[in-house]
Amino acid sequence: MSIGLLNLPTEILQKVFNQVPNELKSTCRTFIVMYNNYYFNLFIKRFGIKTIKEIENNEKLIKSLKRYIKSFDYWRGTIRKIICNHYRLEDINGIESEFIRDSWKLIYGIFMNRRIFLEYEDYQFNYNYNNNNQNLNIDKSIKLTTGLYNLSCGIIIKNFNSMSSTKITIINETNNNEIIHEFQPATNFSELVPHNKFVLMDMGDFEIRKRIFEIDEGEDGEEIYDPMVNIRVIVTENGEMLKSAFIICYLDINAYQLKDIIIDKANGKMECKFDKYWIAWWIDNQIPNPDNVVDKLLKNVYKNVDKGEGGEDEDDEDEDIDVGFSEKFYSCVNEEGEKLRREWKFRNQIDRRKFEENNNNNNNNNDDDDDDDDDKVLLNEPIKWKMSTILEI
Repeated sequence: MSIGLLNLPTEILQKVFNQVPNELKSTCRTFIVMYNNYYFNLFIKRFGIKTIKEIENNEKLIKSLKRYIKSFDYWRGTIRKIICNHYRLEDINGIESEFIRDSWKLIYGIFMNRRIFLEYEDYQFNYNYNNNNQNLNIDKSIKLTTGLYNLSCGIIIKNFNSMSSTKITIINETNNNEIIHEFQPATNFSELVPHNKFVLMDMGDFEIRKRIFEIDEGEDGEEIYDPMVNIRVIVTENGEMLKSAFIICYLDINAYQLKDIIIDKANGKMECKFDKYWIAWWIDNQIPNPDNVVDKLLKNVYKNVDKGEGGEDEDDEDEDIDVGFSEKFYSCVNEEGEKLRREWKFRNQIDRRKFEENNNNNNNNNDDDDDDDDDKVLLNEPIKWKMSTILEI
């Protein structure tokens, strides 16, 4: 007599599921619900109960999260509604609401990765009359948990003065303002990529090491461990005509998955197991504008994350955004209906060949022989100019 997997005791079933959640997540309704709960528990493990309470107490964040998550119903609505119906959720305030409790994978991705959008007031300019130069300074503070991250920058180059003296610094404020990453692009970077195109520039990897957890006291006097680390991202630039030289669309901080990391047993240092051969890529057949570069709904989510529950009360910027915004924004075609086409800049021809060989090897098992080379590459490289992480259903 055979026993089905779902007939196992709950404790054993949970242990089995935790071993292979990605393989089981779409096999039945029970595992769809368990997969959502899996990410809720993972969220607590990575970010702590304190972060959960901060979300619960931030009404504007809850509101913006709901709008962002709801905008993906054209794609994952069936899966989300299975979870929603299982718990009989309603659209209420708090984390027990529809569009919150049924979407912990998306919320986990939002907090695990950070996309830093810039406003005009974030640019601080100082003019030096002695040498006719301007100084640009951008200083943003965020919170991250421990792990290995990749830093990249979405940028539009306007002229050959761009990025010639730019420096990006990441500081761990929690660990005595330790500098954990510095990056300076090549002085001729603006000559290596096209102008007036959306360019994503790789700025290297950095690691946030483990630290001693700080203990806060909760409302009932209980001890709450906070695993979050305060990080400052600083961009400085010196040169002439800075305001017209380049436009930073956003700074992207993406966490590597554990399966993609190698840990040195001697010192605990982490690094990505895969080589990255390109230094930048750009969208070749689309004019960059706010409607196809910046996800306004995600931008508002991060604004409310950064402001916290005590932030100033402002009008919501996404109230009038069309309900089909995300379906249009995340499209892989441009305004003329052409598939978006990307071009890469490599360090040298050897890296180009390695990149092409690696992608050819990874796509040998692809059953669709009609796909062109760029389609195959898209299967291996996230659409990072749009998504801050790969969104799984």
